[in-house]
Parts: sequence; structure tokens; C-alpha cells
Amino acid sequence: MNILLIGYGFYVLGNENLAGGTIMPAVIKWQKFSKKNVSITCVVKNSNSKAKALERFEYFARNYNCSDKIKVFIKTFDECKLENIFDCSIIAVPEKYHLEILKFVIERSKEIICVKPFTENENQVSEALKLSKDKKANIFIDFHKRFDSANIEFIKNASLHEHNDGIFNFSYGQKVEMPFKYFKQWSMYSNPFQYLAPHYLDIIFEVIKNSGANLQDLNINGSAQCLKFKEKPSLISLISCNIELSNKNYCYLINAICNWMEPKMSPFNSRQRIEFQTNSLHLISEQDNRGQLLIRDDSVKIPNPHFMTTDYNLITSGYGIDSYYNFFNYVLGIFPKNNL
Repeated sequence: MNILLIGYGFYVLGNENLAGGTIMPAVIKWQKFSKKNVSITCVVKNSNSKAKALERFEYFARNYNCSDKIKVFIKTFDECKLENIFDCSIIAVPEKYHLEILKFVIERSKEIICVKPFTENENQVSEALKLSKDKKANIFIDFHKRFDSANIEFIKNASLHEHNDGIFNFSYGQKVEMPFKYFKQWSMYSNPFQYLAPHYLDIIFEVIKNSGANLQDLNINGSAQCLKFKEKPSLISLISCNIELSNKNYCYLINAICNWMEPKMSPFNSRQRIEFQTNSLHLISEQDNRGQLLIRDDSVKIPNPHFMTTDYNLITSGYGIDSYYNFFNYVLGIFPKNNL
């Protein structure tokens, strides 16, 4: 498997202690089970980025005991020639750069997966989709929460219950250090709603579609309020949003609060919750302790056991891991396209 990778940050490799990474742990898991050789070409913008990327990948390889069947090469954009053709591409940089980078990778591979959100605005989406059609390329957006067992169950239970109205609530919170430290390269171009909400809106739209509603036929009205960090006013710390999707047959309300201002001593990596309520149903899904598994003589607590693990054998599954694991299998023709 020859992979073109754009990005070497938190989502690719984790923080300085290798916590939080998704793409490289997924590559290791996939290689372990597929027994295939993997060649990753990570493309960066300049020589300084090349040195930083090399240091991070080498540290990751040492600490995760990477198989010798996984090779990583770091190149600048100028060094990655047009004749270099890859089985697939991964775009894991801020959305500010997605369209520009898509034009680069689409000449080198026709199977592309991109971290959300897809682009900065609707005009860029239209341009990207036209590019995809013209170049006969498939572009997948990494809505990895679709592969989380808790969310699969949430969608199923909400869809089995007959309804044509209801209210969705979701909330998300992450520690202040995340945008200030680990997301600092791109957080100024984004916000906590844009970082998390696309995942939960995707889940909500699945439920609404399963009720029989055509999303294209629904009128959308909404409003949003935001707060900013006092110590860094250029960064948005919280967004509260209210959305109504309705026509004469359907009416769904969505309330959301997303923040990057949880205290340092918060016990959660990220605090996440989604609810759906009608006059005869109330579903609640908590994902605060994702990745935790607590078993005692008198109780068991498994909030979301399949996210990721610090086990260096990397035998876990989970939505972050499974998103790429399934994508690689799709590239090989052994995972159905429509399930992505």
C-alpha cells in the first residue's frame, strides 16, 4: 500500500507523549492484520517542516516498535514529482489548506480521505466536488464517529422509533491547553463548533433521513453566539448554536454548545454528550470517558471501549482507528464503498 500523507500533527501522531494520534496507529493496526507492506510519503511545505516531521515520525517508530514493513519518507511538495502515483491519499491538515492540497493530491491518487470539515465554505465545496468529478476521484470525509459503537446504537434506536419531530442536543468541551498548545497551528482558523459539530450533525442528519425526511426539502433557520478567550481574543472559546430544520411535515430542533475552555483538572480528554427527545422517547449517549474500561467486583463501566489504547500492540478498534482501517480495506477492494 503506497500512501500519500499530508500532515504530521496531533491527529496523525498524537502529542509529544504520543497520546491522541489516530492515523499512524490505524496504519500499524492495518499492517498487522493485512500483512501488507506499507510505504508512506509524508509531504510537507519546506525544509524546516521536513526536519520536524522526521523527528516526530522517528520518535513514534521507536516508541511504537513499528514493523519494518512500514516505511516512511518525508518530502517537500517540490520533491514529490507528478509521476509519483499512490494507492490513496490522506489529507490531515487544517481546512484552510484543503482545497489547495486537494489539487495537489488528486493528480497523484484517485482515492482520497480528508479530515473534516471538508473545506472552508460552500463555494470551495462546489469547486472540490467538480474537481473530483472531472478527475474521476473518490473523496471521503473522515466522519469517524459513524464507526463508534455508541453512535451506531444511538442512530439505530432513534431510527427505529417513529417520529416526524423532536429535539437534538449535543455538547462538547475540551481543555484550554488543546487550542493553546496542541491545536495552536490551526485553532486560530477554526473554532470548537467547527472542530466537533460536523460529526454530530452527521449523526443527526442520518437519524432525520431515516425518519423519511429529505434534507433538501427542509428549511434551515438558526443562530449562533460565541465567547472569546480573554487571554487570547483572536480565539473563540465557546459557541452556542440553535438550528431548526422544518417543513409542513417535519420539524427538528438542534441545540449545541461546544467549547475549548474546560479547566486543566478536567478528568476527561474531551467531554461529549448527545441526546434525542420526542414526546415518547429520550435517548442519551455519554462519551466523556472514551477509551476507559473499569471492571470491579461490584460493577463494570464501559462508556466507549473501542476508541484507542496506549497498548503498544495496538490491537484495539474504534471509530478513529476504524475509519482508516476500513478505508485501506476499501482501497484493496474488501470493504464496501457505500459503508464509508
